[in-house]
Amino acid sequence: MLRTILINLRNWTRWLRSLAGQSEHTVAVLTPPPVIIGERLFLFATQRALHRPSRRFVTVKIAQPAEYRTFRSIFADEDYNLALIGRWTDVKAGYDRIIADGRTPLIVDCGANIGLSAVYFALAYPDARIIAVEPQPDNFRRAVAATAAFPHVKVIHAGVASASGSARITDPNLGNDAYRTELSTSGEVRLCTVPEIIREAGATVPFVIKIDIEGFESNLFARDTGWIDDFEVMIIELHDWLLPGECNSENFLRAISQHHRDFVYMGENIFSLKTN
Repeated sequence: MLRTILINLRNWTRWLRSLAGQSEHTVAVLTPPPVIIGERLFLFATQRALHRPSRRFVTVKIAQPAEYRTFRSIFADEDYNLALIGRWTDVKAGYDRIIADGRTPLIVDCGANIGLSAVYFALAYPDARIIAVEPQPDNFRRAVAATAAFPHVKVIHAGVASASGSARITDPNLGNDAYRTELSTSGEVRLCTVPEIIREAGATVPFVIKIDIEGFESNLFARDTGWIDDFEVMIIELHDWLLPGECNSENFLRAISQHHRDFVYMGENIFSLKTN
């Protein structure tokens, strides 16, 4: 009981602090946190947020505690807010330059879950083309629904890997943000490479790639990583904490060390920024 009280108290405290806002934050979460008891939610399961620059509202139906944590991270904490990084001026200039040249910036969201990160990017970068990649069928369907109001977002039912192929989904029972992909010749999920996603996006210029694929980054960075410097910004969550003893980040660290890029930690994510 004490743990339940503390979890809910923490959520409400963080929500009240986020309402006060910071100058760099662009989203106001208007709805109080749901009351969480075990794996069940009570009250305020429908969350509403306001994107201040566009004055656009976002409404999200939360089904489980893991989803609320994802919602809070993206919209209240703004884990993907590039303006919180010291090189924001450079990043914004790159985005504006692509548009000024009459081209379309491309954002690739690998591990889109239920689509909340794609919605955040769609609000923050309305002139970008966003390709969201999600392998788990239920998450994919919800991501399609969540992004339906944003015509510049396309959700692909697939996983991302170092080579084309197929995979199966495994469920470690940690919530719907923790499904994993495993290589399988008889798997039901298509695997595609980052260059294939870029080609599928059409006439665009790679700008940001976000990667949160629950440990499958070991495969993604195993080979053919020349696409890294196509993107001005890479946002990635590594998962050695989830898979102890497996050296899961080894391939990523080997690949990224070959490129002349800044390496910034913020929250759960690494931000890798291209330098000229």
